[in-house]
Amino acid sequence: MKLCIYGMGGFGKEVFDIASRINKENSYWDDIFFMVDDLDTNVEAYKTKLYSVKDVFKEYDTNLFEVIIAVGEPKTRKMLFNKVRQKGAKLATLIDPSAIISDTAIINKGTIVAPLSIVACSTILGQNTVVNTHSTIGHDIVIGDHSSISSHVTVGGSSVIGEESYVGLGSQIKEQTKIGSKVIVGMGSIVYSDMPDRVIALGNPARVTRKNDDGLVFK
Repeated sequence: MKLCIYGMGGFGKEVFDIASRINKENSYWDDIFFMVDDLDTNVEAYKTKLYSVKDVFKEYDTNLFEVIIAVGEPKTRKMLFNKVRQKGAKLATLIDPSAIISDTAIINKGTIVAPLSIVACSTILGQNTVVNTHSTIGHDIVIGDHSSISSHVTVGGSSVIGEESYVGLGSQIKEQTKIGSKVIVGMGSIVYSDMPDRVIALGNPARVTRKNDDGLVFK
């Protein structure tokens, strides 16, 4: 089985390192490489090979490789997830060996759990989600499909985060808080109260600043 990392930015390189650490422990993949939509011959892949989407699906049978999406933008994660599924490819799940995962947690396909993170008991991570480095996801939490939790985030127990939402670096979310879908919580925010769908919230305490009209974090 081969692992195809879809995306080759900074996060893509981090994902390659996670996959390499996993492979040192169980030798699951016989090859790990990058895939991008438009191949630039002037770009050298980080530590491995780089292919276009067209070439990967032309060269390999979809039973011989699985894909992990290596972008942080929730809207883009969903788009690439749907593209991969429509082509019939399988989604991988990457959990760094240093992460602590409860045996009662449910980690759905396409999810990445980065180094030194914790996913506590009875928590559910939806498809194609990201929990980045050194974040803590408490007990009985539900995080929706395609959402991204940045590094050094703490989510208190029994909270809910909807689909395609993004929680910025170092943010803290109070227990039993409900955050809607397509929400952006800005870096360093402290969230004490529920947030509706499609808003951007910032500060301490976090307050809604405006609607999330275009659904983009990185512009």
